[in-house]
Amino acid sequence: MNYRVTVTLLVPYFVMSQSDQTCSDEIDLGEDINLCTNEIVTLNAGDGFSKYVWSTGDTSKSIDVYDEGVYIVNAYLYDSSKAIDYVNLDGENDFINIFDTQSGNGILNNINAGILQVRIKILEPFTHGNVFFYGSEDDDTRGLELRISSDLKPFWAFHPGPVDPFEVLFSSKPLEFNNWYFITATWDQNGMKLYIENELVGQNSIVPDLSNLSSKVRLGRMGSDNSTFSKVSYDFLKLYKGSDFDGNICEEPNNELLAYYEFEEGDKINLNDLSGNNRNGKYLNINSWENEEIVTNCNSDYCVSSDTINLSIQETPPPEGQNLQFINCGNNISSLEVMGQNIKWYLESGELVSSLFELEDGQSYYASQTINDCESVEKLKINVEFIFDQNLVELPNHFTPNSDGFSDFFELNYDNFKNCNLFSTDFNIRVYDRYYRLVYEGESESNKLWDGNNNKGDILPTDTYYYEITPVFKGEKQKEIIGKLFLER
Repeated sequence: MNYRVTVTLLVPYFVMSQSDQTCSDEIDLGEDINLCTNEIVTLNAGDGFSKYVWSTGDTSKSIDVYDEGVYIVNAYLYDSSKAIDYVNLDGENDFINIFDTQSGNGILNNINAGILQVRIKILEPFTHGNVFFYGSEDDDTRGLELRISSDLKPFWAFHPGPVDPFEVLFSSKPLEFNNWYFITATWDQNGMKLYIENELVGQNSIVPDLSNLSSKVRLGRMGSDNSTFSKVSYDFLKLYKGSDFDGNICEEPNNELLAYYEFEEGDKINLNDLSGNNRNGKYLNINSWENEEIVTNCNSDYCVSSDTINLSIQETPPPEGQNLQFINCGNNISSLEVMGQNIKWYLESGELVSSLFELEDGQSYYASQTINDCESVEKLKINVEFIFDQNLVELPNHFTPNSDGFSDFFELNYDNFKNCNLFSTDFNIRVYDRYYRLVYEGESESNKLWDGNNNKGDILPTDTYYYEITPVFKGEKQKEIIGKLFLER
């Protein structure tokens, strides 16, 4: 059985630049939790924070867990007075061109190892619009590009040429609309890699050839195709020579900075290269600028609240008992012998039944126990086989066949088995005298087995007689009852 419990709690799964400031609203997770096997608990960090980072890697406000261990969350609250400027591309003919005025062959020409870092936000779905394109001056048949697929998965791609296959490295996880993402894309002689935040989401062995490219960088437009534009916001973009990146976006790559663009409002025309390399660009047809808070892993303007909770699992064992139990028919399930606490009984179908449930021959029953409110997942299986206890059959030790209406017949009483479908109502009886001579043999379809006469109808005298009765059980469980009685005239 699965249960759901809601608990508030909160650990970083990657190292972040820590703030010295503690949030005024501290998270209190309370006492540690003891779960039952297969029980699910919802850990909820609560509202009021800008970002959540769990020890599981999740970044949502709440997570569902069922494994024991220590769970931690850091909840970050960013200073809303610390805002950023960014530019919006609405997908209607607006894009950005970045020119290389330092080299006539392009920023990345003959760069065999490099890093692209960009922080973006996807505004709306779009088709084929590039986030970043470095390729041919006049078309898009050869070059390097970062694009977003229709299912919102970023992909890092290289066009070897107009007739060569399109080498694509897709992200293993999609983005979401209206969320900021720090994306890092690298290439070198070992292949291409793609990161979202600090997580490696794809890699391959493709080595881009960027030699002899006469090019410029385009943002928000697909090469020469003026019909496809991106609907995306840009906060910044950096290009590095070299691929010394270890996946930590909170540390500057130890590489030569080729170009650095902060998409500030500026004059809404010119885009300045902040690297000092004078690789400037232009905003084309853009008139949408914004200023707002941005949540980033490396923003020092935040406070943090953390707490830890330990989840332990109580694995309740099944009760103990014999797997095959012999029992008299007509008994209920409480007659089965098990050792445990708070026993519950189940049928083969999984149905829960009461302790008064009547047993059936040849059936299996399942017992669980519950300790500290945790029921055992594994159950004790008991196979039931009916047996015959002669002591439960009532037979007189004497009778008086004198037609006075009292004890006129040697009569079997099987009321203790009246609910047992295996009990026979068709009997064969043999009666012997003290010399073990057969004096009577007959069949009876009732419990009145013998009237005290022989087979000829002659009255037998007062004496001790011996009897054999069979069967008592039907089918393979036939039993014989042997005994003696006194016939009194």
